[in-house]
Amino acid sequence: MMTTFRRKIYAEMLDWKERYSSRYALLTEGARRVGKTTFAEEFARNEFENHLLIDFTRVGEETKQQFRDLADDLDALFRYLQFRVQFSRRARASSSSTRCRRSP
Repeated sequence: MMTTFRRKIYAEMLDWKERYSSRYALLTEGARRVGKTTFAEEFARNEFENHLLIDFTRVGEETKQQFRDLADDLDALFRYLQFRVQFSRRARASSSSTRCRRSP
């Protein structure tokens, strides 16, 4: 039964990809801890060269506000997100290299 359910969800996501992905983001909603994030990540890895996953339960208020402010200007929103992702990667890399230098 679970395999049938997963196939149906995947087929619906493929339909979204073919018909709407160039204009609309995919929002997944549902009960907690049923695999929404895992399934969305799997779909994105299989179907897209690049993807961006935003978990609104984990992002800061600044990011949420940017979504509200830039909802009508997707180019500006994606520039903002690109900057945040690059900044986040640099911060993690910098933090990792700092820890390596402190290690004996």
